Amino acid sequence: MALHLALRYHTDVGAVVSLSTFMYHNSEVYRHLQDVGIPDKLPPFLFCHGDVDNFVDLEWGKTMHRRFGQYGVTGHFETIPGLKHTVNKPELDFVKSWVMENMP
Repeated sequence: MALHLALRYHTDVGAVVSLSTFMYHNSEVYRHLQDVGIPDKLPPFLFCHGDVDNFVDLEWGKTMHRRFGQYGVTGHFETIPGLKHTVNKPELDFVKSWVMENMP
């Protein structure tokens, strides 16, 4: 939901953190980026995904990140070793440090 909102309607948010996420190949977000293009100003994006996620495949998240890059949406993708489809302290520590570095 955060990705949809930040890329289509509320580009003025401070940042977007996306955990263990993917988008279907025919997502409206991709169509919007293709038809309208990227907004003049986008927030920084962080994508985190566990390398042993047994619900949302890591490659699905990487594919989404690469596809966003094809449309000009940049962001950092962080693979979290040993993480399934959950959160853990190393991931939260990484998110905290990223937010501290990237938020105004």
